[in-house]
Amino acid sequence: MRANPRLEQLTVEQQRAIIVQQARFVGIVSHAAAAVGPAASYLLVAAVLLGVFRGFGGVQIRFRQAFSITSYAFLPMALASALALVAMHLADPDAFDVRNPLMLNAGWLVRAEGSPAWMRTLAGSVDLFSIWVMLLPALGFSVLAAQLAFRRSLGLVAGAWLVYVGLKTGWSALVG
Repeated sequence: MRANPRLEQLTVEQQRAIIVQQARFVGIVSHAAAAVGPAASYLLVAAVLLGVFRGFGGVQIRFRQAFSITSYAFLPMALASALALVAMHLADPDAFDVRNPLMLNAGWLVRAEGSPAWMRTLAGSVDLFSIWVMLLPALGFSVLAAQLAFRRSLGLVAGAWLVYVGLKTGWSALVG
């Protein structure tokens, strides 16, 4: 907002009114996103994994089974969020990195500001919790489909994850 030249033309009272209005809006949107965001993410991931396992794994499963496996697979992210909150309260506010709060990924190797955004995104994608979240649906789908070996299931989940990381890294390279 400080970089907006139109805001500088307004009086102090008008600026405060705009800031209060936007803070109220951001508060409502952030609460709604926190409530709906995870469920929407789980639905999307479940749909993708359902398609991957039906298309490439030859497994006949229902969406609610894929959604259940996906929902349980993301439980480690609740632990990651709790640990991130603890780290946020214990860390120096000036040195804390919101995008990488736990430093449990390869992103700490390329955290310098001069490094390209795509490299930080790619390195930040390889972390302990992502690996854990990949192992859990691989296990769940291999148990659900007894004819599917764990190794094949892990390959399908990892393949979908690699496509996601590739898209995310490519977007980061484009946006910059």
